[in-house]
Amino acid sequence: MYKYNPDTSLQKTFLLIVVCFCFLLNKSVNAQQLSIHAGLSMPISNYGKTDFPLFENGFAQTGSFITTQYEQAVKPAIGYFIVANYNTNSVNQADFTKLVKVGNKDVSNITSTSSWSQFSLIGGFKFSKVNAGYAMYSKIGAGVSWMNSPGNNLILNDSVLLKWNASSVVKELFCVGFGFSIPINESIAFQMNADLMTSFPDFGIIKITDASGASATNSNSSLKVPFTCIQFGTGIIFNLSQSKK
Repeated sequence: MYKYNPDTSLQKTFLLIVVCFCFLLNKSVNAQQLSIHAGLSMPISNYGKTDFPLFENGFAQTGSFITTQYEQAVKPAIGYFIVANYNTNSVNQADFTKLVKVGNKDVSNITSTSSWSQFSLIGGFKFSKVNAGYAMYSKIGAGVSWMNSPGNNLILNDSVLLKWNASSVVKELFCVGFGFSIPINESIAFQMNADLMTSFPDFGIIKITDASGASATNSNSSLKVPFTCIQFGTGIIFNLSQSKK
């Protein structure tokens, strides 16, 4: 009987993306671009919620992202892209503290030691429409993301320190987006974009330890917070070569 292995599935997905791009390298025309853009990361759905159930909501606040993207045309209106994206969102500490205190009255204070963060490698296809003085595009892609959950210090009765340990996982990630660009000259263009990013990580059993690192509680609860955010950004596109006329 076949047993599903998530690590093997992830490796196959990434390998398929790499093979597709290697094939396209031999089919592309000479239009290449490199872009760098950054902006706001706005959490939506459970990722940004601050109510029950505790372990399915992220308490994520508006954060930031930075992206580097390489793209190459296959046809004048169709191309592919490869993206390296870093996203981070802090935790809504006030609401998170209130919620934890509902079931843990001995907790007097909580301090956040880290934020949600994701480093992603994404590949996909871009569809463009060039007009006089500007261009519009849409895109769709998939890839892998190295994700980190927040870590917190839990203060019990103003004296005992427990640590809610941060955890990490590698997971598939999907994105869709749209935007437009305005050329500044033949080599540089200004770009604005909006991208929807989503993934469904399982960070495993929540680990709470004392100051020495020893387990302080037995928890059977898993941290499963769906990652969904919209990235709004601006940036610069560098035309590395001109498309064939």
